[in-house]
Amino acid sequence: MPDAATAARAQSIIDGLSAGLSAPRFVPHVTLVGSMLEGEDELIRVSGGIAGRIRAITAEFESVGRLEDYFRSLFIRLVKSKELQAANDIANRALGREVDIRYMPHMSLLYSNIANKEKEGLIRKLPDISGGLVLERVELWRTTGRVAEWGRVAEFRLL
Repeated sequence: MPDAATAARAQSIIDGLSAGLSAPRFVPHVTLVGSMLEGEDELIRVSGGIAGRIRAITAEFESVGRLEDYFRSLFIRLVKSKELQAANDIANRALGREVDIRYMPHMSLLYSNIANKEKEGLIRKLPDISGGLVLERVELWRTTGRVAEWGRVAEFRLL
C-alpha cells in the first residue's frame, strides 16, 4: 500500500473519476499478487511472512496507462524495479506459484469498461502525475462480490 500522502492524492483522483463516470470507488493500492484461492487463515499467515521478507520500496511513476480491462482501465504504471519484481517473486513463491515475469506494477485510477477514446480524454485532464510513492505495508483484501463489498482482512508493515 502506498504512503499516506500518495494515497490521499490518488484517492482524490479516483474519487473524481469514479463520481464522474458512476464507476466504483476503491482504495489506492499496488497489487502484489491477485486471485488467491487459499483459505483466509492461511493467506493471513502467508501474507505476514511475505511482509517480513520485504523492505519498504520506493517506486517511481513511469506513465499513465490504459487497457481494455475493467480493473486496469486507467492506471499509473510504476517503473518495474528490481525491488518490485523481487517483492512479486517472494509473494508468488510463498504462495507456491511460478514467478510472474509479466508482472506489471501499477496503481489503478479507474475501474470501468469505457472506450479507449474516452480514457484518452480523461488522461489529458489528469493533474500532474509525476514522482513516485513509498510502499510501506502489505494488505490482504477480500475481493469477492462488487467492489463496494471488498474489505481489508489483514495489514502488515514492511521492514
